This record gives sequence, structure tokens and C-alpha cells, in this order.
Amino acid sequence: MMRILAMGLIWCSLSVAVDAQVTVDAAVPIRKLRWETHGASGTGNVDRIPLSVTVERLRPAEAASGPTKVEFTLTNTGNTDFEVPISPQPADLEPNDPNIEYRVTSLGLYVLKASGPPALKGGAILYGKPDAPGTMLRLLPGQSIRVLANVWFPQTEETSPAFQAIASEDCTTFRKQKGRRVSDSHGVGSAFSNDFTLSSLPLVPPYGP
Repeated sequence: MMRILAMGLIWCSLSVAVDAQVTVDAAVPIRKLRWETHGASGTGNVDRIPLSVTVERLRPAEAASGPTKVEFTLTNTGNTDFEVPISPQPADLEPNDPNIEYRVTSLGLYVLKASGPPALKGGAILYGKPDAPGTMLRLLPGQSIRVLANVWFPQTEETSPAFQAIASEDCTTFRKQKGRRVSDSHGVGSAFSNDFTLSSLPLVPPYGP
């Protein structure tokens, strides 16, 4: 109970539109879901969501085999408010009873080669639902949110491979079906960054200008 109350207090200030830019640290250990899912289905969606996506590095380049800590910046480019999920912990949204059906909105943030998928290792997934206080953030037109994440860029002989960031939103329903817990996902839409290279990726202060 105390953990739930603490979560509500922490995220409560993020559940409404705010003037200051919000930062979500998704480069943290992610707790596993308590209830195992035994089947999944889903449908994609090619619609665009009203977000712009940019990426910056948080510090100078890491060791070649290690992750690079990055900051995704998502900005509402639409003419109306747009809600985004902001919790990096999907387990916090699970009901106490595994038989209860519930629905979660997720926003996946990934980096992939501009030539096409698959996505690079790392990135982040944010989760939210309206009845979980502080897990959804309403962005007014022009407002932004920053998300910290680790991305493993590939070791390559290419001098300057091009990459692209993607923000992909889905809605997933978890339910019991024939005695088994299953999930059904529906793609809402995606947004893409301009192409960039690792060498051209700007540094977030204090390392950058």
C-alpha cells in the first residue's frame, strides 16, 4: 500500500499539463510483470501520431561494446493536447487480481538503422492508464517531454552509418481467456526523427554547448 501511495505522490505532479519540461528516467532496472502472459496477438497501424522525436547523447561516447546513454525529446506538434504514458514500470499498472481485465497504453522509443529494422538493443517503453494516477501526461501543443535511455549502437566498419529514432504507441488489453492470461495489442501510430549519425549526435549540457 505504501509503495502505491508513494508512486501516486511521485507521479501526481506529472499527470497534468505543466510549464516545465518533464524528464523521465527509463534507464533504470525494469521490474518483471507479476502475472505471466501465455498468449499474445496484435495489429499494427501506419498512422502518424503528433509528436516530433529528437535524440541527444548525455555524455561523451562510451566504450565501443557498451551502451550510449541518450535523451529522447518528444514534442507535441499537433494543434490539440496529446497524452503520453510516462511510467517505465509496467508492473505498477497490474491489478492485484490476475483475473481482472485491464488496458495499458505504451509508447516505445527505439533507434534503428535508417536503412530499416530491426531496432537496436536498448531504448525505452513507457506505460500508462487513466485510472493509475500520474502515469499519463497531457502535453499541450508545443510542449515536450524528455526520456533517458540506454542504446547499444553497433560496432561497424561503416564510417558514418545513418540511424533514425521512432516513437511507437500501442494499446494492449490483458484478459483471462479459457483459463489463460493473454494480451491483445493494437497499434495507435508512430512518429520518426530525421536521420542522424552517432558522430553528429549532439551532447546534452554540461558536455555540450
